[in-house]
Amino acid sequence: MLSIHDSDYCAALRNRIDKLTADSPRQWGTMNASQMVWHLNASLAIGLGKLRGTPMKPPIPAVLLRPLALYLPFPKGKAKAIPETVAPDVCDLNAERARFHQLIEEFSLRPLHMSWLPHPILGALNGPDWSRLQAKHIDYHLRQFAS
Repeated sequence: MLSIHDSDYCAALRNRIDKLTADSPRQWGTMNASQMVWHLNASLAIGLGKLRGTPMKPPIPAVLLRPLALYLPFPKGKAKAIPETVAPDVCDLNAERARFHQLIEEFSLRPLHMSWLPHPILGALNGPDWSRLQAKHIDYHLRQFAS
């Protein structure tokens, strides 16, 4: 199972982030590589409680959406981003990459058994679910840039 708390998987995600360039071509969506890393950083910050995401009404009840989001593939380009995770037009890839490394390290060191804040769309998530969701989200966007 994917998890930020799996040190080998976390290291693999870090290596994939390091391979991105500002010119990495996207396979779908509208973000460039720098914006994508900014977006991932905002998502990690929400999970850590460093950024508050606006609660959003999910397209189906959260109790039904939660297992879909955690265990099924994300559809390409279909999900609506939490407003606070929409990147600005211009981002510095190197700065965002450094911030990613700091945030993912902090996230991976947070004990899974601690109380975690609710997700703005999915509602209550425990530590293992937050870790899985973040790992899956990061992988999804790295595949968007074929890295």
